[in-house]
Amino acid sequence: MTLQRYLARLIAWCVTPLVALALGLGWWQFQTVRHEQEAEALRLTGLLAQSVDRMLQVRQAALQALAASPLVDDEARWPELRLQALGVAQALGGSVLLVEGNGRMRLHSAVSFGEPLPPPARPESRAAVPLAFETGQPAVGDPFMGPIAGEAMVAVAVPVMRGQRVAYVLANVLPLRFMEPLLGSLAVPAGWVLAVADTRGQPLAQRGVDDAAEGAMLRFVARPTLVPWTAEVRLPQADHTQQLWRLASLLVLPLLGVTLICVLGGAWATRRLSLSVRSLAAAGATPTAPGELEEIRQTRRLLDDARAEREEAVESLRVREAQLRGIFASASEAIITVDASQRIVLANPAAARVFGLSVERMLGLPLERLLPERFRKAHHDHVERFGRSGQETRAMGPGARVTGLHADGHEFPLEAAISQARADGQHLFTVILRDVTEQQRIADELKVSHRDLERLIAAQTSVQEEERRRIALALHDELQQVLAAIKLEIGAILPDMAAEPSRLPALALRLDELASAAITSCRRIVSDLMPQLLEELGLLAALELLAAEHAQRRSIQVEVHSDAACMNDGEPRDAVALCLYRVAQEAMNNVAKHAQARRVQIRLSRTPGGGWELRIADDGRGLSADDRRKPASFGLRGMAERVRALGGELRVDSTVGHGVVVTARVGALEPPEPGR
Repeated sequence: MTLQRYLARLIAWCVTPLVALALGLGWWQFQTVRHEQEAEALRLTGLLAQSVDRMLQVRQAALQALAASPLVDDEARWPELRLQALGVAQALGGSVLLVEGNGRMRLHSAVSFGEPLPPPARPESRAAVPLAFETGQPAVGDPFMGPIAGEAMVAVAVPVMRGQRVAYVLANVLPLRFMEPLLGSLAVPAGWVLAVADTRGQPLAQRGVDDAAEGAMLRFVARPTLVPWTAEVRLPQADHTQQLWRLASLLVLPLLGVTLICVLGGAWATRRLSLSVRSLAAAGATPTAPGELEEIRQTRRLLDDARAEREEAVESLRVREAQLRGIFASASEAIITVDASQRIVLANPAAARVFGLSVERMLGLPLERLLPERFRKAHHDHVERFGRSGQETRAMGPGARVTGLHADGHEFPLEAAISQARADGQHLFTVILRDVTEQQRIADELKVSHRDLERLIAAQTSVQEEERRRIALALHDELQQVLAAIKLEIGAILPDMAAEPSRLPALALRLDELASAAITSCRRIVSDLMPQLLEELGLLAALELLAAEHAQRRSIQVEVHSDAACMNDGEPRDAVALCLYRVAQEAMNNVAKHAQARRVQIRLSRTPGGGWELRIADDGRGLSADDRRKPASFGLRGMAERVRALGGELRVDSTVGHGVVVTARVGALEPPEPGR
């Protein structure tokens, strides 16, 4: 082998790793920047979907609180209900309206009560109010043209449940312009488009403009959980690709230039050195010509310079690699990369903090070790299906959420997105995770607020009962005493009327009868408002008196029973006793008005959990499906709300022709017995 060929090969062997390293780092830079932009786009779509959900959750919670108001069931107090609806509308924006099951709008916060109202507008696709009536669940609809506001609106509807039936629907309609702040609160890179679209793909709100002349757009999509809308981020594909290639070229082109200089310089130096060696060999001795020695020295200097440039290029690559690793390590989101067998090959410090492990302990672990046992098999299969799908990115889990397992054993919610790529023949999956425990805490606090509202309604019921007590005392201490005095006075003058005209005794007797009737009526009113027997002798005695009154007035056989536990443990008192008595009162009134029954059985007993159960059964005509759906059937709904305010439950069982069984349970509840 000639010296020239040997030196050329030596230079090639030195330069080839440098070229390979440059190309590898350039490709890695290209993939890293692309994944960063895609991860940012996915993050923005997730944040936008969460913003839409939060906006809708706040409105649904406010409407549900308004739906629980007793004003809804009393049409005479709807002017007061409109004032409450106006307050909700001012707090949320838009308007609040009340719609009946036949589609008639009965109340609108922007229109004075009593003024004529147009029929509710309905979008061509998804309509919130009909959905709420149909499903008995909150619903959100697509845009429509508001007949009163005169602009595009969307509706958030909440059913007003009374028993098992939807009585009304409360809706908050707000202009589409109210959705613009959702987009303005997010930081979006220049040229990107942020949008929310309805179920038909029509835009509800958009930030940025699609430039069709610039080519196709890359789309990243997420969906809110409360409505099948679409949250979307779009960015120009041409700009995306050009930017990534430009970033890669900043690293690759200088290295290729250095490599080319090294190759050319090495080739020139090799040729010059070969010529010098051949001339020395031809002379048969060491070079004696000063010019030839100087040429050898120059060649050596060129080789030294080429080696120094190569070492400088390698050091530059090391610095760039360190910078990229620093960016990866300082990322606030947890980033984990796994191989085809789903074992962790890369994890950043944020991932270690989220799962309570060190980076060293995470490397080599199966990805499923970071999940609770019950989710591991399904998650492993999910990743395998994603690898076979050919998709580049995808959100993981329902609503893009999964459940993580901390090193100390507690579980916590995560938002997750996964991407896949191939590098050096290896299939890699990269997962970006974000701990959403705080968001879950906020959602739980909303639920607690709803329970607080239910307790407030129970307190309001207590105030109403106290007012009834006050009225009963007033009737007893004032009206009844006056009527009794009238009766005494009339009784005193009757003996002296023998000498008077015959007409006066008859008149006195009539007045006596009227006074007696007034006293009887007053006693009945007092008993209805606040049964004195309930406070003095207890619930069972009050139920027996109620049964006797109905048996006397209605010619119905009424039986009252109780179990041994009632006798041993004592009867319920205060709010529980009053609640059960009112249920019995309303049930007996329903029997008298509608049942056409001949026999009624009332039974008071203790439940296995330590609570109380009141059961009223009749042998009347029963309830049909139409009877349950009557808009004016406030009795059953009133009983259910009264029992539910004390944390209990009311059940109504009926078959047409076989009577009705009303069961009220208050206190510690247990599952109902089979067949009850």
